Amino acid sequence: MIWASVILMLGLMLSLILIYTRLGIGVEKASRNELLFVDLPFSVYLGWITVATIADVAAALVSLGHTKLVIGQVY
Repeated sequence: MIWASVILMLGLMLSLILIYTRLGIGVEKASRNELLFVDLPFSVYLGWITVATIADVAAALVSLGHTKLVIGQVY
């Protein structure tokens, strides 16, 4: 089920990227409330999903036996 989670995580990350760009986060001027209640949560969520997706892909590659491709592996 690891590869199914990779596909789901990629779908979630792509949808967050679309939301992020359509809202103009970091590009358009925003009010303080919009920064606190829209920009900040979406930015944190997108950052978290990006890191989680990288970890998920690494786990999926390890499950296939590609251990030399994993960043930070200690021999």
